[in-house]
Amino acid sequence: MREVRTLSVVEKAVSLAKWEIFEHLATDEVAMIAVRTGEVEYEAGEVIDPDGPTGSSMHLILRGSVQQSVDGEPFRRAGPNESFGGMAVFGDPIPGEEQVVLEPTHALVLSRDDFEQAVAEQPEFALAVIRAMAEQIRLRGRPQAAISEED
Repeated sequence: MREVRTLSVVEKAVSLAKWEIFEHLATDEVAMIAVRTGEVEYEAGEVIDPDGPTGSSMHLILRGSVQQSVDGEPFRRAGPNESFGGMAVFGDPIPGEEQVVLEPTHALVLSRDDFEQAVAEQPEFALAVIRAMAEQIRLRGRPQAAISEED
């Protein structure tokens, strides 16, 4: 992982506004988040360390992709215009969770500290993140047995 600075605050805000997490926020609220975001680049094959500098951060992928797994079982591939690590801003990582970078990836990063400051200033931001994360959890699917019983 390496920190980079390739985007202006305006460019970050434009990128952030594309994600459903931010779609209900006013332009000035998105700009407030953009000021707090950093940028990182990861190499293919890199494992994002939950105890490392970006482990307790929400990532918003601009380019590339990341495979998320728990206890070695893949559950989601996140790519451009998708986020991962959202749960990390709320507390400890999920035991056994791992993110492996599949291809060179450039992402915006919002740390737990910056997330908490943003929530304190803009409670609507917290609600938007919670709604988006709930939707991701819902879309991860119900257990296969429950789906088969309904069919």
